[in-house]
Amino acid sequence: MARYQKGQLLLLGKNKDVYYGRFREDVELPDGRLKRIYRKVRLGTTEELPTKRMARRILDKHLEKVNSLDSRPKAHLTVRQFVAMYEEDYLPMLKPGSQDTYRSLIYNHILPFFGDTLLDEVSVQQVQRFVNQVSPQSVVSVLGAFRSIWRRALLWGKASHDLFPKKGIKLPEVLPTEREPFTDEEVNQIIEAANEPQRTLYWIVAETGVRISEALALKVEDIDFSTGRLRVRKNLNRHREIGTPKSKHGYRNPVLSPELLAHLHQRYINSSGLLFPGPKGAISYRSAIHSLHRLLARLGIPRRGFHSFRYANGTAMVELGADVKTLQTRLGHSNPTLSIQLYSRAVPSQERLLAAKLGAKFAPKLHPRESIA
Repeated sequence: MARYQKGQLLLLGKNKDVYYGRFREDVELPDGRLKRIYRKVRLGTTEELPTKRMARRILDKHLEKVNSLDSRPKAHLTVRQFVAMYEEDYLPMLKPGSQDTYRSLIYNHILPFFGDTLLDEVSVQQVQRFVNQVSPQSVVSVLGAFRSIWRRALLWGKASHDLFPKKGIKLPEVLPTEREPFTDEEVNQIIEAANEPQRTLYWIVAETGVRISEALALKVEDIDFSTGRLRVRKNLNRHREIGTPKSKHGYRNPVLSPELLAHLHQRYINSSGLLFPGPKGAISYRSAIHSLHRLLARLGIPRRGFHSFRYANGTAMVELGADVKTLQTRLGHSNPTLSIQLYSRAVPSQERLLAAKLGAKFAPKLHPRESIA
């Protein structure tokens, strides 16, 4: 601990109208060495602090931490320096896809704003200012990445204050995006017009609702012909590496229809290996999406991605009366509410039937002359 100090009170600024406090503090450098530095802290203007005594009281609050018997050297790191540590020691623990996403968010958003700021000087107000300039569509992802970085900084003793208090950061309101599933007619058109193995791929994702990354990682041994189930256990990332599903709820065994099971039996019963092999292992996502888009263009169907099969599956399950637990289990979600919110839409035919029933229940008995012809 540094020797007890009272610090120095300064009146600076063009018009000598801003109080600053100056004191010495022991800090830990990135290489682990200790160094004693001068710290200058803005206390407030003479308008905010009319007397020198008021300024001294604020300076004394800063000195309490420095003079405390429990005081330990603070890490003298910029956000950029800590992110380098975070990349080396923590990011490799995440899945490759998550690593790529975090690096994109870090280098495109976080470092341009916070990079040269000392960890100790990042404030909740700065985070709010940062949030205000990020696009509403990206803010949740960006803030999630920064929160992960800050959590590591706290755990590793490189930061000492909480940047994310409950209800501390106000996020912009974002209207929910309308998700467009393929219609039943479009799904049928796509499957019937596709060549193999794309026909089987589209049929599987449409009927089971598995993610395209999960479908591309399927092997013949994942089809349990004895029970009629599909074992979802793997995931193909953007580097064409086969890993595990997004979460523990991604491990599931959806039941297959007799029609799809018979098709898979005929096509794969004497085969082994991947269901959808490419020149170098599994078919890549890029190759799969290009094939789908070419087919959509030929059929005159608006361009959409593989998730539109998944949305169609969720909507169809709701229309067919599936309960929430079945919906959640087949889609592999950890939260049943997420299944309802993301992958099901109001089914027009059901809503019209419901409206007719409500009308029969609540409509007053109209006078014959008021009735609609």
